[in-house]
Amino acid sequence: MPNFLETRFTNAIETLLWCSKGEKYKKYTFNYKLMKQYNNGKQMTSVWNIGLCIGSERIRGEDGKKSHSTQKPEGLLKRVILSNYKTR
Repeated sequence: MPNFLETRFTNAIETLLWCSKGEKYKKYTFNYKLMKQYNNGKQMTSVWNIGLCIGSERIRGEDGKKSHSTQKPEGLLKRVILSNYKTR
């Protein structure tokens, strides 16, 4: 996130929480092999360098202004979904 007010350091990370709905959902899927493949054969780390959501990816209202101030980039959403996608 940019620091337009120039009053602090620019944020370098954003925390992503992994949660489940309770005891019934204690087991979850993590696609280790798929994420390793997605990362050119290397184990995926917990630090991802994904750019801000800009350009045509940014959702805007009819007035041309951003619809959501913290919209996440598609690349981030893709990575999260693939890492947790349950295959049958």
